[in-house]
Amino acid sequence: MARTTSSTDELPLRGLPTAMASNVGFLLARLGAEAAERFVQALEPIGIRPRHYAVLSLIDESDDELSQRAIGTCLAIDKSSMVAAVDELEATDLVRRRRSPSDRRRNVLELTARGRHTLAQAGAAAEDSERDLLRALDPGQSAELRATLSTLLGATTDS
Repeated sequence: MARTTSSTDELPLRGLPTAMASNVGFLLARLGAEAAERFVQALEPIGIRPRHYAVLSLIDESDDELSQRAIGTCLAIDKSSMVAAVDELEATDLVRRRRSPSDRRRNVLELTARGRHTLAQAGAAAEDSERDLLRALDPGQSAELRATLSTLLGATTDS
């Protein structure tokens, strides 16, 4: 019979086989699913989804003109999903497509005033959601978790 975790201090892990409770991939997947669901719920009242938030954020933080293709590549969004996301953002007046002055074949994206306002609201909601998710950690642990996850993600995307 498999051992299971039984500490009441580990409530989310209660009843899991030890093999799963100690498996990093399983723990990351479970936490990722929880974080994703909380993020979706936090953005829902604002009227956008996480993919929209990522696109708006990238446009806002870039000093360069970004094409749909460049944004999709950076965010690992396939072409058809990227077109759909931009169509949705444009239909709700959050972004505007325009021809690049340097290359008329290329569309670049820019935030509208409404897009900047929505991004600010979404940023606050994202921070609240993350703060709630990480409430069991002190600030040092939160920073260490971010750094470790960034290192792991960088190592997996570089190889």
